Amino acid sequence: MRRVPEIHPAARGIGPRRRGTVRGRVRRTVGAGRLRGGGGDPAVRRPRHAPDERQHARGSAPGEGIGRRLSGIPFKGLLFGLLELLSVYRGRGFRGHDSSGAGPSVAVVLGTQVLAGGRPSRTLEARVLHAARMYAAGGIDRLVVTGGLGKHPPTEAEVMARILGQDGVPDEAVEIEDKAESTWDSARLLADVLAGHGVREVLVVTDPLHCVRTAAAFERVGICARPEPVYSSPMWRDPWLRRGQFFRESGALVWYAMRYGVGGRSGR
Repeated sequence: MRRVPEIHPAARGIGPRRRGTVRGRVRRTVGAGRLRGGGGDPAVRRPRHAPDERQHARGSAPGEGIGRRLSGIPFKGLLFGLLELLSVYRGRGFRGHDSSGAGPSVAVVLGTQVLAGGRPSRTLEARVLHAARMYAAGGIDRLVVTGGLGKHPPTEAEVMARILGQDGVPDEAVEIEDKAESTWDSARLLADVLAGHGVREVLVVTDPLHCVRTAAAFERVGICARPEPVYSSPMWRDPWLRRGQFFRESGALVWYAMRYGVGGRSGR
């Protein structure tokens, strides 16, 4: 076994002090500066002067940047969004949600996880089958599927379009958006497309708790969104999954308010 060679104390400079060596002392002086005690060379702390105009011109003082970010948060809308999320979690439904009357003729289906081999997750399948039943029941002229590439190919939108075709929805009734990587991306990327077709109001098809943030994000980009909750989703039917999603969506609402200025939906 090879040993690490031992270093002699004299080589490290920590051997016994030679005779005649004088340890210097620095006197504490009263005046312009103060000495800060400690080993090694003394450090002189000089007096601080008031900042001049050039220092003020360099930028804002610490905390002012945070203040500007906080000023852009729609606190009232965020509060309404959190209260609506709690209402949905407790089974009380959405504000202004009436599924009996005539609604928008366009539905946006939000994507989620695709498994290995291009298989849809149970949550994704529940959303798509719900949308297919909506189309079969009439009243919906077009389905827009949105979702980009996740861990496994193909994109979420492609998988949803395939399932819709297998369930009897014609290709001309399905529009694909396959670049979005988040709920905000879906709202942002579809805003101009929908507006270009003269669409100002849509149904958003997703899990009940996810509906709150999704509808708020679409309204932030100028599209009035009505929630179309998928109560058959395992994210709702399983109590533990529902609780976990409630806490995730609560945090996501706060983040969207801070990052994108997304508040609660109008409830129209």
